[in-house]
Amino acid sequence: MPVGTIDEAMHLIENWMQDRGLAIPSEQEDEESKRELNFKYDGKTDIGLGFAIIQPKRAKRVVIMVSRVDIAKPHKAALGSMKVRKFEDFMWEIKKELVFAPTTFQILPPEGIPESIQFSREISFDELTEGKLADTLGSIMKSTVLIILLFGKKFGLGITGGKKA
Repeated sequence: MPVGTIDEAMHLIENWMQDRGLAIPSEQEDEESKRELNFKYDGKTDIGLGFAIIQPKRAKRVVIMVSRVDIAKPHKAALGSMKVRKFEDFMWEIKKELVFAPTTFQILPPEGIPESIQFSREISFDELTEGKLADTLGSIMKSTVLIILLFGKKFGLGITGGKKA
């Protein structure tokens, strides 16, 4: 049965996260988050991937699952020491691979040496079910593993996951 209200979405998400042991205590929301979001739930998978599910006030009938992968200091240093052409080629390769990932992505900051990569996937209320939440979390995890593999192939281990957006 489709979700019709923000309260129904909150209830469904709370139950789904608690039933699967994914819920973690949310950090104190800042004033901007309170102005921008109707709700935010923080979670962590059994492999330590942090994520959040938010409901932006600007999008009345949508929730968004987000996760962020922080680039490890040794990888940032390696990126910074690359010749410009090699750096641009590597970033192009990352973007090319992520275009085919099951989530949208944002490299932060968008220019220069990346600090993190954020993944997100939107779910409209008419599709919001426990199955869709599980599928979306799986997609976020696949995207995270992809970026870890790409950085691992290039530089070895050292990328950190589990940070929520």
